[in-house]
Amino acid sequence: MRTYSEEFHVMITAIGRSNARKLPEYPSIESYSGRFRHASEWDPIFNPQGKSFTVIGNGASGIEEVANLQKMASRLNHYARSPTWIAGSFAGEGEGRKFKPSYHLPETLRSFENSTVYLEFRKKFEGNSYGRFETMLRDSEGNKQLRKEFKTSMAEWTKDEPELLEHLLPNFVAQLQMTHSWTRISRGLVQRNVDYIRTPIAEYKIDEIVTTDRVERKVEEVICCTGANTDKLPPFAITVPGNGCLQDAWTPDPYTYLGVAVPCFPNLVFNQGSNGTCFRGTVPNQIETQKTYFALLLREAASQRHSALRKPHFEHNCMVTSK
Repeated sequence: MRTYSEEFHVMITAIGRSNARKLPEYPSIESYSGRFRHASEWDPIFNPQGKSFTVIGNGASGIEEVANLQKMASRLNHYARSPTWIAGSFAGEGEGRKFKPSYHLPETLRSFENSTVYLEFRKKFEGNSYGRFETMLRDSEGNKQLRKEFKTSMAEWTKDEPELLEHLLPNFVAQLQMTHSWTRISRGLVQRNVDYIRTPIAEYKIDEIVTTDRVERKVEEVICCTGANTDKLPPFAITVPGNGCLQDAWTPDPYTYLGVAVPCFPNLVFNQGSNGTCFRGTVPNQIETQKTYFALLLREAASQRHSALRKPHFEHNCMVTSK
């Protein structure tokens, strides 16, 4: 590996908050002879047709993997430690998630060359994501109504297997923990070649997974949809002489100004950093807003000949920590 150094005035990290995949640890995993990998390591030339699969994880990627693999797998076991809410869409936008992409007509794309037309489209499409704040409040009427809507939706696509609904419905309040927008896709959970398993995994054998009730299930491929790092740290060290390392500064919790900057780490800014987003809104708008802020910040620094972007430039009294 070649080592080299370069110098810059400002460093902007844009690798995302969850940037290091996390694999589960199980007893005897080394004895398993099949393929064991994280969903983010998908092999594009791999052919899943006719194989038996295990999908571990019940988040957005787990539900998506089950739905897509179910159509090709001979057998699919979905291990879900915890249930989760599955909604039609996050804020009522469009038709919700589905298998195939939703393409715009050529004339619609051409109309976006007019910035006014494009802005109106964005406002109309994303507008619902900036409302219904009451649904974020525990025991509010809005949250109770949302829970009712989610439960009705999930009951509809499990109507042929009503006993499955009891295992799918979570106890936590809707919207206060992760809610996934996969209603159409999640119908893969009720297909005949899919088993939804809540019993914890006890161990692995050569070609089997054994659960704590001692049931053994053969499997050729294991796909782990088990998320990524939760510490929000970049996968490389960021050090300021005399101030220390970011990995130490963010232990036990990240400490930032709106997810954009860190005290005592001048000229370092984050795009979509820790604490940088709220519960409502859309990711494209959040990224655009932060990049616009970066541009204004760097323009001011250049015009005023600031040698370093320090805490006065980021309003240190607005620093927030994650809990």
